[in-house]
Amino acid sequence: MSAKQKSPGGHEQSVQERSVKRSRREPAEVAIEDTGDVLLDTDTLLLKVSSAVLIHALKVLRRELLGAFKEGVEFRKNGEITLDHCDDNGESMLLICKILYNRCGQMPPPSPDELKRLWIHCDKYDCVHTVAPICKQWLRALVHRERNRLERSRAAADNTEIDIMLALACRFESAEIFRDASATMILRLEGSPLNY
Repeated sequence: MSAKQKSPGGHEQSVQERSVKRSRREPAEVAIEDTGDVLLDTDTLLLKVSSAVLIHALKVLRRELLGAFKEGVEFRKNGEITLDHCDDNGESMLLICKILYNRCGQMPPPSPDELKRLWIHCDKYDCVHTVAPICKQWLRALVHRERNRLERSRAAADNTEIDIMLALACRFESAEIFRDASATMILRLEGSPLNY
């Protein structure tokens, strides 16, 4: 028995690749759009969305669905497709879809770690500028909440959270949020001129 075998699609897969695919849990299906013609198969979620929205907002998926890739050929032939994006974080992709469908108005801001994962996926799919306005709003709320907490309690802050917020302010190109995050960072330092 060889270490590689032919998959049903005709290409070789290693034993390890097949076992990873078999051991993966079935993703929970989330219908962002009931009449969607694309299923995005992520690590934990199966997102049902419209190709029109994806093609308009996500340059990478536009090339995948409209280009000469096998997925594009299959999509044009069948009118629907399941895209294998098992390496993508399902929650981050769900957030991107909620932003694209304008369904995050009253949603509380994600944690700094969730925002960091979201930025990574936005960079990958070349949609940072599309999601930046809502992400800046969330980031601003997180920075102000952390600053208020520090001013009230004078407790030591979690360095990693404010560091992530500072980095995200750079990534989303917001000088205002960067200034506020920097001031918040200074507040947490012992002996800071702001801690009197």
